Amino acid sequence: MRLRNVIAAFMIWAAGPWLTGVAAATQERARPPAERRAQWPSRGAVERFLRMSPQQRQRALARLSPERRHALQQRLEQLDQLTPEQKQRLRERYQRFRGLSAARQNALRSLYRRLNRLAPERRRLVAREYRRLARLAPEQRKQQLASEQLHHSFSAEERELLEELVANAPEPE
Repeated sequence: MRLRNVIAAFMIWAAGPWLTGVAAATQERARPPAERRAQWPSRGAVERFLRMSPQQRQRALARLSPERRHALQQRLEQLDQLTPEQKQRLRERYQRFRGLSAARQNALRSLYRRLNRLAPERRRLVAREYRRLARLAPEQRKQQLASEQLHHSFSAEERELLEELVANAPEPE
C-alpha cells in the first residue's frame, strides 16, 4: 500500500498541472473519496521515489498494473527530458500544491481533470490562453474574458474552464 502512495504522489509531481493524464484521473475518481484520502502519501513519498535507483524503480513499477506502469513510464521519460532548472520548478510547484488546503487541492484537481478531457489541440489552446490571461491585470483579464474574440475562439465549456482556471489556479511561472 505504501508503494502505491509513493507512486501516486510521484505521478502527480511528475505530471505537473498541464501534464496530468486522463487515465490517472479516471482511476482516482473510481475509488471512494474516503479511500483516496486514506491512501494519500506522506510529504516525503515523492522524494523517496525520486531517490530510488533505476533497479529499485523497475521493481516498484513491476508491481503495478500494465496501464499504470505504462503511464508512469511515460511520465518518467518526460521528467528525464527536463532540464535541471525545469525539474526544480516542478519540485517547487509540487511543494506549493502540497501546501494548499485539501479543498483547494481538490478544486484544482477537478479543474485539471476537466482540462484533460479536452482534445489535445484544444487543451493546448486553452492552456496557452490561461497563461496569457493570468499575466494580465485583473481589469484587463475581465475585459478579455468578456471579449467577442474569446467568444469566437473558445466554446462555452472552454470559456467557463478558462474563467475558473484564472480565478482558482496558481499563476503560471
